[in-house]
Amino acid sequence: MHPSLHDSGGWVCVEAMAAGRPVICLDLGGPALQVTEETGFKIPTRTPEQAVVEMAKAMLRLARDLDLRLKMGEARRRVWEEFSWERQGRQMKEIYRKELVL
Repeated sequence: MHPSLHDSGGWVCVEAMAAGRPVICLDLGGPALQVTEETGFKIPTRTPEQAVVEMAKAMLRLARDLDLRLKMGEARRRVWEEFSWERQGRQMKEIYRKELVL
């Protein structure tokens, strides 16, 4: 559960997904980009009341559905591939290479 309203891209959700844990987060900021339908639930933030109701529904669904929890946990391979330090390093190297070429 990651109900942050102001998270520009922290590692909390990535770490949880990499550990095989489904994530429930608000559909805002960094987590909205990191979490997919394969790895968790992104809760719309129309109103605070609606967000609380939707988070509770997601928690109940995970609590009641072992197969869903396991399936979302198995999606960690994508997380490892997409957010690995090796990939981050390659991306930064490519950014520097493009920006430093005059």
